[in-house]
Amino acid sequence: LGDLFLKRMEFYNALPGTVRPVVGPETFSPPYVSHTPDVVRRDIDSDDMYLVLASDGLWDELSNQEVTEILRRLTTPSAFTTIKRFVSG
Repeated sequence: LGDLFLKRMEFYNALPGTVRPVVGPETFSPPYVSHTPDVVRRDIDSDDMYLVLASDGLWDELSNQEVTEILRRLTTPSAFTTIKRFVSG
């Protein structure tokens, strides 16, 4: 379904009643998405193994630990060496 039905009442009303979620009137009150980003500054050091740039959609579905486990399965020791050389300059 996505979240199109949350944007305007006419989209919500277009959904068949059998799949229409229960929402309150405040659902259709803007802002829907904040334009202000979450910014975190952190110095990168030789112990850091990953930098994940992702939208909140990833974090809605996966925990930090789950993302780390996926990255560990998908990366190789040679990839870490390349990344550390790149970060070190």
